[in-house]
Amino acid sequence: MDIKIPRAINRDLGYDPQQVALLLTESPQLENLTQSKIDLVENGLDIETTDRVIDAIVDHLQVSEGVDLSEEDIEEAKEHLAELLAMKPGGRFPLVGVFEKGFDVKTVDSLLLMAEYEFFGGDQLDTKLLRPGFIPMVRMGYLASDAEKSLNKIALALIASRS
Repeated sequence: MDIKIPRAINRDLGYDPQQVALLLTESPQLENLTQSKIDLVENGLDIETTDRVIDAIVDHLQVSEGVDLSEEDIEEAKEHLAELLAMKPGGRFPLVGVFEKGFDVKTVDSLLLMAEYEFFGGDQLDTKLLRPGFIPMVRMGYLASDAEKSLNKIALALIASRS
């Protein structure tokens, strides 16, 4: 397969082209794309561009593979978001204990506001930011399992409302 993603220059590190080609050519699976680790090699594929390509495929697969959201589902997600935003910042999800780590409260609260902004005609939110791997884990944060369910529901509604 001929990959049209630019390579890193000046002997910089980039993603291994063979691993990326294998990941993208074998009928991409949502689970493989979101959980795969790609090795870094000298003069590999540009990391930022490759990540954007993979994120676009993930968004497409989420909408096309059983994530067929109706207008009612999108409205339900909007209502859920409105309910969350009506709560006091820092209290939208249960907090973990002092010695445990959870999603950073300020980051999650900001992402919720950005999602609301997009739903009502604002700039597009990069939905990869709503995925667990992109949210910092801190002590005394939001309980990840509860926040993750809501963020996933909102991300899917955002993606579906764009098409």
